[in-house]
Amino acid sequence: MTNKTFVIYTSTADPTKVLRNGVQVVLTVTPPVQAAKAIVWKMYDFLPRSDTTQTATWVSQPGFGVVGSDEVQASIACNVGDAVVYDTSHGFVPGNTLTPKVSGVADNVSVKNASTTPQTFNVGTMSDTDVFTSLLRLPVVAPNGTSHGRPATLLQAYGVPPKSYDFTGKDLLLKDADQQKFIFRTSDATPKPSPIDLTKLSDNTTYLLYSTISGELVLEDTT
Repeated sequence: MTNKTFVIYTSTADPTKVLRNGVQVVLTVTPPVQAAKAIVWKMYDFLPRSDTTQTATWVSQPGFGVVGSDEVQASIACNVGDAVVYDTSHGFVPGNTLTPKVSGVADNVSVKNASTTPQTFNVGTMSDTDVFTSLLRLPVVAPNGTSHGRPATLLQAYGVPPKSYDFTGKDLLLKDADQQKFIFRTSDATPKPSPIDLTKLSDNTTYLLYSTISGELVLEDTT
């Protein structure tokens, strides 16, 4: 997998494809099947009838972070098919509390809680400069328990009122009430979510954000 950059923009060039009302676009990246809670990855506020451009880059390298006081205390990269182990038998040391192992589940990323207490882990991505970005909050893992799942690769966008979300330095979970406000959807008579697979997305794809006369938000690929 390779990193992907894409653009979301609004434009006034075509009066039939303008954003009629202000909106905040919230982005999440999740796996095909999940029992975890989606964490807000990006949030962008767009003014009505504006010319605005926002650029996002998804990092493809998966990783895990251990959460304490709602903040990631330690993190590590994890290759697909491998597992990492959380072990505090020698005390909590951010640099070696999470250690890589090679025994995992095919096509999955896995984490084992080798401590004596239940632990909370985030799934996310790890940049080349060791910056961890959280994407999912896993259910609590019991002592000696293991959690595994497919990497987070599916992009979804949600249209919510302006300033609904604001980064505070801690993880922001997508609100239950906003989960039905998805923008990427099928085009049949009963729209359903249709997220974008980032592994198949062309690099530097551009999406025009606008609203229809009926008020529905659209992200149109204009690459």
